[in-house]
Amino acid sequence: MNRTDRPSRDLRGRPRELPLAAFLLAALSSLPAWAADKTWAGGAGGDWNTGGNWSPVGVPGNADRIIIGAGATPVIAATPPTINQIQNAGTLTVNTGQSLYIDGGASPYIDGAGTITCNGTGKIEITAANADGDVLFNTTGCTVGNIIINTNDATKQLRTSKVITVTINGDFTITTGKVTLGNATAGCTFDINGSLSIAAGAVLQKAVTDGTLNISGDFTAAAGAWDPGTITTVVFDGTTAQAYTSSRTDAGATTQDFQTLTIANTSAAVTDNDNASATFEVGGTLTVNTGATFTVKDTFNPATLTLNGTATLRLENTITDMSAAFTVNQS
Repeated sequence: MNRTDRPSRDLRGRPRELPLAAFLLAALSSLPAWAADKTWAGGAGGDWNTGGNWSPVGVPGNADRIIIGAGATPVIAATPPTINQIQNAGTLTVNTGQSLYIDGGASPYIDGAGTITCNGTGKIEITAANADGDVLFNTTGCTVGNIIINTNDATKQLRTSKVITVTINGDFTITTGKVTLGNATAGCTFDINGSLSIAAGAVLQKAVTDGTLNISGDFTAAAGAWDPGTITTVVFDGTTAQAYTSSRTDAGATTQDFQTLTIANTSAAVTDNDNASATFEVGGTLTVNTGATFTVKDTFNPATLTLNGTATLRLENTITDMSAAFTVNQS
């Protein structure tokens, strides 16, 4: 072989060994996207930010995957460093005013059927989307508290891995980024025990099959931010007054507010707030359950309208299409 093909040798003619730094670099390059697994080893109600509560010892860092086993109950009393992802079978508590930041360096971002409780203003915030189609929730069902999607990239959708129910005991806010109500083959259910807010430039969109949003608070959507398609069901099921506020325009790409809409709040009125730029449009069926009240302040264009028992529908504007199928089921 020629000189350039010969292995490097030292002055005694022995082959040179690979420097330690180069060896470590090569080894690290073969590891998964997270730097290390950090497993909770602390006692009940232990402090997340105590290094001795983790195995291996040390407070989790930016590229770590967190593993919380069944029965474990760590507490975030002060906002810790950002983590990569979390696998949770226990109960994690985020105290009011504190945050759990997840940068989504590896999919899934939130795994396991455990519970993340956010007290008061405590929150979970997804700060980055690594790849289009990454899994936000990956389990048969999980429970989280206030959650914010703030990935700054609406070209990369976050989705669920399967047909599941995600319970959100708090507010669901999409500040930037895109979330799909399901995955590439099926829809799922988001049970939101709080308000849903989708900002301008962010997107919450339908899956390829039926998906469901149950909302107990207000629903606010910027123009172009909410795409129900022709298969999504939305249920307003709160116990206090609820409002739907949209800045959608009739000339926009999304031509309707809802496909299937059910008003199930029997304790207080649900109101469609006035939107001067668009007709309030339901592409499929609007159902007002017995004992519920729905007030429409916009021009109203229903496809199918069903009023059950003592339901009340209050129209404060005009109806654009009187050909809608109208059913009253008296109790």
